[in-house]
Amino acid sequence: MAGILTTSYSVIGKYECDEVIPSIEVAKNIAKILGTTLVIF
Repeated sequence: MAGILTTSYSVIGKYECDEVIPSIEVAKNIAKILGTTLVIF
């Protein structure tokens, strides 16, 4: 996934561990890769 998003694997790990919150654009791209959608509150 890091390669597709053009970021490092450590950044992806930080997203997974809730150490960093991805921007809306990055979140949209992750959702697209995973074949899902976002619900924003």
